[in-house]
Amino acid sequence: MTLINMPLYYHGSFLAVIGITGEPDQVRQYVHLADRITHLLIREKELNRLSRSLEDKKHFVIDALIRNEIADPDYLDTCLSDLQVNPGTKKRLLIIQSSPDGHNNSSSLEQKIIGLFGTLGITLYTFYYPNEYLAVLENSGKAALYQILADFTANCGALLSIAVGKKCQLFQLSLSYQSALTALKYCRSSENGIAFFDDMTLEILLSSISEQEKNAYLQKTISALSDEEKNLLQTYFEANMSLLGTSQKLFLHKNTVQYKLNHIYQKCRLNPRVFKDAVLLYLALQL
Repeated sequence: MTLINMPLYYHGSFLAVIGITGEPDQVRQYVHLADRITHLLIREKELNRLSRSLEDKKHFVIDALIRNEIADPDYLDTCLSDLQVNPGTKKRLLIIQSSPDGHNNSSSLEQKIIGLFGTLGITLYTFYYPNEYLAVLENSGKAALYQILADFTANCGALLSIAVGKKCQLFQLSLSYQSALTALKYCRSSENGIAFFDDMTLEILLSSISEQEKNAYLQKTISALSDEEKNLLQTYFEANMSLLGTSQKLFLHKNTVQYKLNHIYQKCRLNPRVFKDAVLLYLALQL
């Protein structure tokens, strides 16, 4: 069989030779097709390598900054320059966690989250397996940011927790990261899974309590109460300790609410009608 050798050039440089076996008149029509397919494959590999290189740089930058472990400052500066990140402006660390239950279409969700980052003008972001995205957000107006995030969670079709850390200089991003982690603990209790560290007060103190201390406190306060009684207390505090307001929210008679609160007092020895005891009960419900 006759062999046709086709030299392959890429960007003007000789790269390889493609050999096609067969009668020249029959295989010559495939020479141009083979050349085009080979160029497309090389270009695709080149683009994938470039994309992977950018993703690696993004991950390196974020990982180094949130851990405050900058082993190679020169390379970090190079990455920041390549990624067009301005180190002179204040930033916030944004964390997005998807539900770990596996019901989300990860590929589709990834594209939606990347689209969100594009809407917010975020270019520096990375993914941490199995379900967490970290992004560096330029300091922007909170009201507009919250509305964009709220619209996203309402329409993305996935159960998400979104936490926004406090603003700080880029090279103090570890502080924003830690504050975002604190906010992340309270995402599930928020209306739409979004929590800003800037909105937190009491939660900052509660987040520093260890599990052992938390369990000990709950044991001394509300461990004897049923879920129904805890829900009653929650409503009672939301109504500013008003018997009338609580009864209206729960569609109960005022005397019934008073009776149930007295029963809670008998069970846990903390009186919801006394301010000092009410504070202890309120804190327990927040843990």
